[in-house]
Amino acid sequence: MTTLEHTRKPQDEPDARHELREQAGRVKDDVGELARVARRAVREEFARLGHAASEGATSVGERAAKVRDGLEERVAERPKASLALAAGAGLLFGFLFARRR
Repeated sequence: MTTLEHTRKPQDEPDARHELREQAGRVKDDVGELARVARRAVREEFARLGHAASEGATSVGERAAKVRDGLEERVAERPKASLALAAGAGLLFGFLFARRR
């Protein structure tokens, strides 16, 4: 066998680069969707917090617990997207802090 024969792959085997691009595209879509949901959740929660503050009906601690519970539910609904968003945020903070040194 020649070296060229060793480097060839069967036609039905997916190209790793192509598969990686597809996976990255799906992760990008998931992160984008998670960001849209998170923005909407934050806007809704701020509206609710503003209403509660104006009425003085609920304590800040109770509202924070509700926000936490709501975010936990959203993370449970979309764990892959949540993981991707967390990884992206970690990379972003890593780059930001690495440049300051």
